[in-house]
Amino acid sequence: MPVFSLKVISLISYPPFFFSQPQTWSTIATNISVGLFGFIFAICQALVIFRYLSFWWWTLATSFGWFMFLNVGEGWKNYILNSALAQSLSPNEMVRLGILSTIAYNLAAVWLGVLQWLVIRPKVIRAWGWIFLPSGAFFSISLFIWFVSLLQEFIPEVNRTQILYLSGQGLTAVILGILPAIALCNCKIHTQGIPKISHSSSEGRSDQG
Repeated sequence: MPVFSLKVISLISYPPFFFSQPQTWSTIATNISVGLFGFIFAICQALVIFRYLSFWWWTLATSFGWFMFLNVGEGWKNYILNSALAQSLSPNEMVRLGILSTIAYNLAAVWLGVLQWLVIRPKVIRAWGWIFLPSGAFFSISLFIWFVSLLQEFIPEVNRTQILYLSGQGLTAVILGILPAIALCNCKIHTQGIPKISHSSSEGRSDQG
């Protein structure tokens, strides 16, 4: 039997429930995409720091932290905005609630910071500051995107949407890469976490010098 016929039969055999719940499928697809992005993001960081921290623990903590952050942040943001839409508010009040929803969304990144902190805590002195690092990164992203939006009148209207989108994505990637890197470089590692240099390697370096 041809492959496409098997696919058609498998689709027909599914219960009608799967096709009558678009909201459910949208939620599932969103969660899968969020989880996949979080996993890729975690792997990229773990590949850099695996010599100092557990590769798999960092990947697991970052993946779950990213998933929790986005779901909690979206929940807070939607609650605030839906509450605003349910009332007859002035434009200024809507702007204030929009700012409040952004703050709530960024604060939710503490979940990501807490789970990553659990991994680095045994090896880094005074690692508690890492809990608030992701929130600080996303606050920085929000400020940069707001600043870019102020300059949109100077961008040609034909390419405005693409430029704003690409600049926002680019700034997000740069900030999410630079701030954790700076923080990691400034971490003070416990003595037992520092790799020991063998006597032979020290002699080899002295001979070369």
